[in-house]
Amino acid sequence: RSHTRRGFADVVKAAGKKDLNIRESIAYKILQLIQTMSRYEEEFIKLEPVERLAAHIHHVLPLVDVFFAYLKSKEGSVAP
Repeated sequence: RSHTRRGFADVVKAAGKKDLNIRESIAYKILQLIQTMSRYEEEFIKLEPVERLAAHIHHVLPLVDVFFAYLKSKEGSVAP
């Protein structure tokens, strides 16, 4: 996840100083999703494996679905 996050964070950081609409960008929105997933991961560390799996299914899996659906919806609208 950190490798994925880094690319989006670099884009946001580079554009942030110049672009007043950065919060509307694809990179910013994806970065927010990744950061939310990471916060959940930090909370789940203290859980037992069975509880951790249930927490992942309940909290993180829906965010992963949103992540991929959002990227799919933007496919072709940005340069590679």
